[in-house]
Amino acid sequence: MIVRINLHPDRKAKSKSGPFKTVGVILGIVILVEIIACIGAYSKMDSSVKKLVAQERWEAQERDEIKARLADVDKIKKQIEELRNREMTFAKLAALRTGPQYILNELARLLSNPRDVVARRAAQEAEWSLTWDPENIILTKFSDIGNSEIEIFGTARTNDDIGEFWKRLKSSPLMRNVRLGEVKDGHESTLKITTQSFSFTIEVNFNYQTQDGLALIDLLTNESAEEAPSGGSENEG
Repeated sequence: MIVRINLHPDRKAKSKSGPFKTVGVILGIVILVEIIACIGAYSKMDSSVKKLVAQERWEAQERDEIKARLADVDKIKKQIEELRNREMTFAKLAALRTGPQYILNELARLLSNPRDVVARRAAQEAEWSLTWDPENIILTKFSDIGNSEIEIFGTARTNDDIGEFWKRLKSSPLMRNVRLGEVKDGHESTLKITTQSFSFTIEVNFNYQTQDGLALIDLLTNESAEEAPSGGSENEG
């Protein structure tokens, strides 16, 4: 029988260190895997954080744009309001310039009998007497006394003529609160007839045919309808 003896020290050391080396390799692999896993998790977390930051920036930008739009809307509203105020100012200035003209035109309409069918029907609904002769009324003076009020002076042949004219004045949408002043007996020397001198104080709408004036006419018309008595008639004198 032959006995073999290993006299080489390197081979003996290698045979003894084999298991420890295997364990070290396994531990190294485990640590490497953990490191890779941590790096992957960190990368995912970093990507999520970047997405959140980008989302927050986008939302902040959207908020800024919305605020800018709202600021523009407020600015536009102010500009519209300024334009409306200017339009109203111009309308009032135009009314002051043309208002008396419309009132005079309206007085001329009231002191004439309508001829077309529609106007005659409207006059009948306003209880005008279409057989009345408007030439029985002569206007002598027209005065603007302020606060949207005017005074008109004239002469009439009889009190009935004054009553008819009064009725027509009150039927006008341009006029309100028609008040009869003092009536005095007079005499027309040329025609040698007795006359009646009269005066009316009237609230008028100088804003006629403006946006503000049309709204006022509509308001006065509605108020007149609401205030109309259910029965009886007003004594017009």
